Amino acid sequence: MSAASDQAEQLAFAQALRDSAAAAPAWIAARPLQIYRELAFNNLQRALARSFAVSHSLLSEARWNALVGAFFKTLRTREPQLRRLPAEFTRWLADEAPREAPAWWLALCRYEQIELELAMADIELPDAPAPQGEALALQLLDGRPQLSPLARLFESEWPVHRIDAAFAAATRDDAQPSADQRTQLVIWRDRADSVRFIEINALSARLLQALRDAPTHSGREQLRRLAAELSQAPEPVVEAGAQLLSSLYSRQIVLLG
Repeated sequence: MSAASDQAEQLAFAQALRDSAAAAPAWIAARPLQIYRELAFNNLQRALARSFAVSHSLLSEARWNALVGAFFKTLRTREPQLRRLPAEFTRWLADEAPREAPAWWLALCRYEQIELELAMADIELPDAPAPQGEALALQLLDGRPQLSPLARLFESEWPVHRIDAAFAAATRDDAQPSADQRTQLVIWRDRADSVRFIEINALSARLLQALRDAPTHSGREQLRRLAAELSQAPEPVVEAGAQLLSSLYSRQIVLLG
């Protein structure tokens, strides 16, 4: 058998594993193929259920299995240990928006995927000085505060951090989010490797975006720019911003560059 035909056979076998309607290679009988298919599906289903524990718990097994089965048919990952599998699943959900999945559930999956991504990230935060009070505020204003590489800004139309069984039971699949459900979070991993989140307001989110996008500016420059955006006098914004930066630094959301 040539290398090309051998590869074609392997691709046909992989497609037959993913999709029962696909033609199987002649060398494998129906019963062994079904056993392999069930093993592959069950391994995938268990991996996703572990990665999306809350999301999985809020769907019936029939709906969950229907989603995983549809995803399985399209799966083309080559990542050796399937580390990219949760990200591929959330991308597929976003692209396909399957009818089995309510909009609030899709948002929850995206939130859980970010938590998992941070938990698995091969990044260690550097040790940092621990000044407090006015000394810390001055360092943050005069230095270059930066968003931690283990912090992510997250905005959603749904209150993903409050979605639970009670929310799912009270919310129709076709429900539309209300204005007061819009949520802005920062999700981060600290030096103890705990993944955490806090809800933030629009001004805090804008400051963190600026720290992420322009990490070479001093804290004072960042806050003066923010004041100009808001058409506010700079000094009150700088004073209040120094306190906010100190709080974010103490939580390890912001680091000093």
